[in-house]
Amino acid sequence: MNPSTRTFRSETAAFFKGCVDHPRLARRIAIVLVSVIAMGLCVMVFNALGVGTDPFACFSYGMAEKLGVSLGTFEAIFHTVTFLVVFSLDRKLFGLGSLANMFLVGYSADFFTWLLGDTVPVHPDPGTQLLWFVPFAALFLVSVAAYIVCGLGTSPYDAAPTLLHERVTHPRWPRLPFRVTRMAWDCGFALLGLAVGGSFGWMTVLCGVGLGPVIDWMARMMKGIID
Repeated sequence: MNPSTRTFRSETAAFFKGCVDHPRLARRIAIVLVSVIAMGLCVMVFNALGVGTDPFACFSYGMAEKLGVSLGTFEAIFHTVTFLVVFSLDRKLFGLGSLANMFLVGYSADFFTWLLGDTVPVHPDPGTQLLWFVPFAALFLVSVAAYIVCGLGTSPYDAAPTLLHERVTHPRWPRLPFRVTRMAWDCGFALLGLAVGGSFGWMTVLCGVGLGPVIDWMARMMKGIID
């Protein structure tokens, strides 16, 4: 066995061991599953209300429409390709939660569109829009924060800017704070979403530039509860 094969096998074994080496694993998996399904519900509601979705969902809605596939199918394809690229370079970013995020957010949004499509108002007046938006925005923030605190791996979309921040350097350029890298990543996908006719709105802008610190704060508040 050549050294590269041995290294690959040992790193892969370490990855799978790390996937299950968590305290209260069953509890964490349950929280992750509920969280990503709730995210899918919120994405569906935001899209129906016309307030925009997070940058990745904005891009995904536009691309799914152009390709004639469902949101869940496009996100599954995108995440799978991105996962294979990032996994080949840095396995530690992924875990069991990554699989849930890859497949359940988009397909949950599709399911709730089918189930609640006649219940959620489509592009309503501003007052009705606000009444629906506030509780689902709160649910979205809590769901994302809970998913992060569980520590079971990130989605490929979220892992890519982390890898870029760690690997892409230049001796003449100072390393930017990760928050700047992440903001640029999200804003780039928001603009791509706008270009392809995705679900772009003020929620997209908020997610791209302003919700990161709020989610980080909520995650710190929830850490003691989940751990």
